[in-house]
Amino acid sequence: VVDLDQENMQLITEKENIIASLQDSKKYLIDLQWQIDYILSIYARQISKNNFLCTPHLVALEGWIEETRILYFIKVMDEHFGHSIYIYESETLTDNQDEIPIKLTNHSLIEPFELLTEMYALPKYYEKDPTPVLAPFY
Repeated sequence: VVDLDQENMQLITEKENIIASLQDSKKYLIDLQWQIDYILSIYARQISKNNFLCTPHLVALEGWIEETRILYFIKVMDEHFGHSIYIYESETLTDNQDEIPIKLTNHSLIEPFELLTEMYALPKYYEKDPTPVLAPFY
C-alpha cells in the first residue's frame, strides 16, 4: 500500500509538472497561430502566382510604374510570359492625378532628407518635390 501511495504521489507530481509545462507553452500558441497564418498566406500567394497563366479565364491587372522603368518592365514580362500577355500603357488623366503614387528621386546627398518630406506630406504628382529646398535647414 505504501508503494502504491508513493507511486500515486509521484504520478500526481508528474501530472502537475506536465500541466505547468503546458500552461507555459500556452503563451506561445497565439504566436504560433499567427506564424502559421502568415506562412499559409504566403503559400497561397505563391500558388496563385504559379497558376496565373494556367487559368482558362481572362485576367487583367492594373498598376503604376515609373516612366523610366516601362521598357524594362515590358522586357521582363516578355521574357517570362512571351506573347501570351498584352501590355497596354496609358497616360494619366488630369482628374486621376491625385491617385498616382509618389516616388521621390533626388541626388544621393539629398536622399536622406526625403524622410522629412515623407513625414510631413508627399507632394502631389503635379507638384514640385520640396526635399532639396528643405535639406539645407536640417
